[in-house]
Amino acid sequence: MEINPSRYPFPLPKTSDASCPHPRADILPTAVNPPVNAVYNPVDSFGETNVQTLPNVLSAAPQSLAGMQVPASNLQRGSSNKAEVELLQKALVKLGYMTQAQMNTGPGTFGPATEAALKNFQAANGLVADGLYGPNTRNKMVELGATTGTSNPSKPLSGMQVPASNLQKGSSNKAEVELLQKALVKLGYMTQAQMNTGPGTFGPATEAALKNFQKDHGLVADGLYGPNTRNKMVELGATTGTGTPGGGTGSITTVAQLDAACAKIPGYTTSKHVTTEFKAKVIEISKRLGMDPKVLISIMAFETGGSFSPSQKNAAGSGATGLIQFMPSTAKGLGTTTDALAKMTAVQQLDYVEKYFAPYKGKLNSVADAYMAVLWPAAVGKPMSYVLFRKGTKAYDQNKGLDLNKDGVITKEEASQKVRKYVGEI
Repeated sequence: MEINPSRYPFPLPKTSDASCPHPRADILPTAVNPPVNAVYNPVDSFGETNVQTLPNVLSAAPQSLAGMQVPASNLQRGSSNKAEVELLQKALVKLGYMTQAQMNTGPGTFGPATEAALKNFQAANGLVADGLYGPNTRNKMVELGATTGTSNPSKPLSGMQVPASNLQKGSSNKAEVELLQKALVKLGYMTQAQMNTGPGTFGPATEAALKNFQKDHGLVADGLYGPNTRNKMVELGATTGTGTPGGGTGSITTVAQLDAACAKIPGYTTSKHVTTEFKAKVIEISKRLGMDPKVLISIMAFETGGSFSPSQKNAAGSGATGLIQFMPSTAKGLGTTTDALAKMTAVQQLDYVEKYFAPYKGKLNSVADAYMAVLWPAAVGKPMSYVLFRKGTKAYDQNKGLDLNKDGVITKEEASQKVRKYVGEI
């Protein structure tokens, strides 16, 4: 339903983000024929509509936005793009539809007062007073002298790249994560200061910013960067990069670089199985799998307790053996046996490590996902809160040491924590 502009010809007086326009403003009587500088004040306890005469604020308000910027993106109540919302609020203050005091109660917060001020601006300028900041409202403000935050308001990510691979909290592909963070900074969902605390690290701040972007653009706000989020950013003008899912080999292309990256991983510098030949082969297969070799080293270190022994047996008696603790049934599926695997050298067994991971190529988008491929493949691609094992099951009993908070459930986050520490994510 369109709102009659005559009902709200200028800013409401002395409202704050804690107050809200009358919930049934669309049915307020129009036969009263109030003066043009009057506003309805629907606060009478008996439900009657009162009219208050106010100073002619509108005529006194400057009707020029020369020298000011207005948001390039579409906004509405609840939008979390603080930088863009603040641009809108400053424009509304300049035009007299908000007071500076109102804005100061929630700079960058699109609450009831901002929505009411925007509706009043729209009504006074012959627009549909829906409180949604979109192309028509933006164009009207540009007519008043403003410029948008970008030369192409519908393409705020023009000239920028976004990740080609899927990402989530804990993803180890630093180059790709940094592309995502830069896009979120450009769109106002992160500050540069936030990004500077962990460039290339997909932590809570990046996840929260991504969820807010998804929410504002009608996507499932799960904090997972995948095809839908990527496509939306491409719609906003971005192009996709050429990053390798899971980090590829990143900057690690030589044994010396691998040594520097893995020096603190248990067993890496002391195990007799971690030879120069072994290290070189890890780099080769990591490149083919699209994994960071440090991640693969970390998984093998954790699974073998730092021994990197091809004959390492599972202490819980599951029958698992070797570098990534191949179960007997897994070994059979790979065309071998755990006994045969135990008799191989570590270098030889790496062939079966690669063969095991091959079906997950392109899905190993984080350290956690890479480890889940070994521990519990059903959890690959799932959020960190995903429950793997529950108390009372054999799987829980065999892995109860991973239940860090002792609450009877083992989540993906708990299960992957040690490996992520080896990699240096936490």
